[in-house]
Amino acid sequence: MEKIIDANPASFPPKNPEEMNSVFTLGYLLDTTFLKPEFNYLDKFPNIDGYITIVNEREQPIGKVEVQIKTLPDNLIGNPKFQCPKEFLSYCESAPLPVMLIVVNKKFSKAFWLNIDRNFLNSLKIKGDTVSLKFPLTQVISLKARKYIKEWKLIVAEHLRRLVYFPLLETKHKALQEKYDYLKSFPKPVHNLPPQDFSQLQSFIDTYNNLVMDKFPILKELYYAEFWKIGIGYSSFLDKSINYLLYPIRYGENDLLIREISEEEILSTPKAISWHNQYVENPIKDNPIRYAWDQVSNDIIEVVSEPIVKLVSFPLATEFLIAQIDKVYFILNQRMQNKYNLSTILERLNLLYPLWLDEVYGVDDNQEVEFSYIQLHDLVERDTGRNGLLRAILKYRKGVKKKNNVDIKRFDIDEDYLNTSIKMYRSINQNVIKRLYPPNNYSKRVAGLNYIWNFISPEEFQAKVHNIYNFMPALIDEYVSLYLPFLKGQIKYFDNFDLHVINIDFNGGKGFGDGPTIEHFYLKALGPFSPLIKTYLNGVNSPLTWGGRLEMKVGTIEIDSVDFRIISSGWSASHEELSESAIEKIFNNLIKEKVTEYFQIKLKELT
Repeated sequence: MEKIIDANPASFPPKNPEEMNSVFTLGYLLDTTFLKPEFNYLDKFPNIDGYITIVNEREQPIGKVEVQIKTLPDNLIGNPKFQCPKEFLSYCESAPLPVMLIVVNKKFSKAFWLNIDRNFLNSLKIKGDTVSLKFPLTQVISLKARKYIKEWKLIVAEHLRRLVYFPLLETKHKALQEKYDYLKSFPKPVHNLPPQDFSQLQSFIDTYNNLVMDKFPILKELYYAEFWKIGIGYSSFLDKSINYLLYPIRYGENDLLIREISEEEILSTPKAISWHNQYVENPIKDNPIRYAWDQVSNDIIEVVSEPIVKLVSFPLATEFLIAQIDKVYFILNQRMQNKYNLSTILERLNLLYPLWLDEVYGVDDNQEVEFSYIQLHDLVERDTGRNGLLRAILKYRKGVKKKNNVDIKRFDIDEDYLNTSIKMYRSINQNVIKRLYPPNNYSKRVAGLNYIWNFISPEEFQAKVHNIYNFMPALIDEYVSLYLPFLKGQIKYFDNFDLHVINIDFNGGKGFGDGPTIEHFYLKALGPFSPLIKTYLNGVNSPLTWGGRLEMKVGTIEIDSVDFRIISSGWSASHEELSESAIEKIFNNLIKEKVTEYFQIKLKELT
């Protein structure tokens, strides 16, 4: 598919007095209780006129939008529209934040807005250098109209669900730039392939571009945001071998999608540029469409596996925040609870925690301190830690402050995910974090019992496992809808089964080999049945006996008056389920497994 907007972002135009008046008017109309504008009254940056930070009732930031402000003539107040240049729309396509286009009328003290996202861009039909954009009368900003605030909160909340780790992509981006610069230095050659072979190359690169730019736009967003197409350069194309590289083509460049590269050019290739070499087969000649899917599947699985993108969903964010609080709650003068006040936790983490470290260790601003969770807990239980905490609390109550020199990453905390999770809570005006499953309670530790399963009862562990797996269907649907929309409905938790039976064997043993184990059974209903996940402890009331591999030989099995066929089963130790980030770990493994399985089936179909 072509880039949605075939144009480059705009340069730096001067700001005219009329537009400056519109910026001032919008600042007057906005409800600054929830919106904190940061406008550029002179055009220092192209494409946007500044930012608006959205806050909640407690003045806590929950998200930010970029804004472009234009003047709405008096005669269009009843039919607001704007003739928009392609350059601005091109910027919106890859903008890092939501972009609002706002037209302002000073005489009538009204403004109208549009959220220029990819869905909106895809709906446009552009024939010239500009396109007429119409603004719904319901999307109005005035001193009386406040509906837009709620709608903007929803827009930034949706944006917060997507978290991209761009530093992980730096190597990929650098390699693409090197390929681009390298091939640009050579003349555009003619090819010497027969028409049938050239047709196979065309089929491959056409399919590859269609998959990257259309079906899996997450790859376009992550890897190729600055590029129009991906081309292929080959040095040899034989029946049983091929030597090629894929290279990007920038917008505005008139380059070849397919080019032949001489041996001379190969010898001068920078070491950083990798070539694809096949000496046993030529997969492009044998099956170009399948090979294109194969190459794209590798990229998608890499994105899912890293993970380069993360889902900021309520269960994942809640588990993450609870896990971090559980590590330091005792230092913050809190008890382990089923729910925490977010504002209190953040205040004490920033003010009380550094005071405690200073009292116990005399930590100066340049000293780094690192503890494990159990080490921290043991320290607090000792007189040194307890007395230091009491002294720190007294200072905290008197308002004494100390620079927080504690690097949050010493607890292996993903700072980006932490900040985004906090913003997500604020975006829904939620200040109470409730625990999703029973915790591992390290305060009950007995000498000699150091295994993680010693800190949770069998019944608590069953409740934890039950809750974890019941979050999975919705999380997978949410991830696929957000990052892989082409696969929506094709990748889901209940794919070829309707009932997931989980048997937990937890004997409460104290030794190394006594940890709980889990067996999973996946069953397909042979009649009407709503998908369900059921957990059982130590075989009590379980429809499938523990270690019941013999069940696999049975044609059908009846459960609650419904006949089922067992699709598969598996056994594992419970390391992930015992973890403090169990939802995240199990979800990451599941989404990778589901995506990999989808491509395996797809590639088999194309064989």
